[in-house]
Amino acid sequence: MINKPNYLTIKNKMVLLGVGAVILWWFFETILDVLVFQKGSFVERIFPTDPNELWMRLVTVCLFLGFSIYAGSTVDKLLGIRKKLQESNQQLLASEARFRKLSDAAFEGIAIHENRRVLDVNQKFVEMFGYTLDELGSMDEIELIAPDFRETVKGYVETGYKGSYETIGLKKDSSMFPIEVQAREMQLQGYTFRVAAVRDLSVQKQLEAEREIYKENLLKAQRHAYISSMGAIVAHQLNQPLTMINILLDRAIEQIEEALCSPTALKNVKEGLAEAQKAASIIRKFRQYSKDSALEGVGKVNVSAVTDRIISVLSERAIQAKMRISAKGLGDLPEVETNETALEQVFLIIIQNAIEASDGRKSHKLDITGKLSDGNIELQFSDDCCGITPENLDRIFEPFFSTKTEDEGMGLGLDIAQQIFIGCGGQIRVESKLGKGTTFYATLPITYY
Repeated sequence: MINKPNYLTIKNKMVLLGVGAVILWWFFETILDVLVFQKGSFVERIFPTDPNELWMRLVTVCLFLGFSIYAGSTVDKLLGIRKKLQESNQQLLASEARFRKLSDAAFEGIAIHENRRVLDVNQKFVEMFGYTLDELGSMDEIELIAPDFRETVKGYVETGYKGSYETIGLKKDSSMFPIEVQAREMQLQGYTFRVAAVRDLSVQKQLEAEREIYKENLLKAQRHAYISSMGAIVAHQLNQPLTMINILLDRAIEQIEEALCSPTALKNVKEGLAEAQKAASIIRKFRQYSKDSALEGVGKVNVSAVTDRIISVLSERAIQAKMRISAKGLGDLPEVETNETALEQVFLIIIQNAIEASDGRKSHKLDITGKLSDGNIELQFSDDCCGITPENLDRIFEPFFSTKTEDEGMGLGLDIAQQIFIGCGGQIRVESKLGKGTTFYATLPITYY
């Protein structure tokens, strides 16, 4: 269908309106002269013969028509301007809608600020921080940063920093999360705006942390494998000669006692035997470390009985160190399926460490408690000694790490304890406050698997 052009524009309509008004005025003027002023007949007055009167009427007609043409042109122009403004506004709205769709489809949060006040954000930004657009419109952008990092970010904003930086964001529910911010300033119509793109780093940081844990566990496994193989080699090479030394020294002591030799010689031999026995003890530790003793000789073990036995063995040392050891709630625990020797070794290591942490100048205590939870026995070993420094706490289970002198320990005890618990299907962890004390938390499944 062909659209016919519309010739009746506003201008043409105004001209026609002016012509109609002139005709009406001409007839009204004629009727007024005939009926009111009685200046002649209708025919005489509609076309006056007086040149002056005819001239005045023609001038009036021209003024009417001129005004009509001018008014029509003016209105036509105004309507044209209005139409252009409407078209421009529609284009602007369409452009804004396209921009909104593009920004909402972005994977990053986008925010526009002026003098630190939030002007506009995309949907991702709203989802990221949990505020509505209206709530964000009345906020200072610094309020979206965790308090400890606000001064740093404020410095970036005030200096117009253009690079990217990492900081901690603050959500509406007061939870904090890592973010990366990249912002730059933009000049538009004499105003300065700051456009910021915000990326949530929570998943990335979690993956990085998991990767670091994996690397640490891998290095630890490699270290354990190396130590285990070295321990087995050393134990195998030294165990037999040390056994022979112990046997020979035992015989020598018997012979010296029978022959009534000098006390000094007997003392020297006994000291030599003690040192040989100490070396044999170290070798046994290596042999225990080089194999998973928790997997051998599994049977029903009474945790309370093991605890009482180890406390009894270490009671004299505890008294010397002014350490009071108490066990509560262990008698009601069920028996566990594990290796009794391995469990004794774990209790010996933890209790002995607590005793050694006591300075002997004032009284301390070690409380051992246990409870049953979800098919596991949960044990706590809590002392009120000096505690462990944060830098040492992270390394407490590392093999060969020790804060003691070389003569006091090899740094294998807690690592052995951890391996025994893991081998039994349990776990062990530690919490400590410097100057307050240390607590070891250990879990053991009732049934070995």
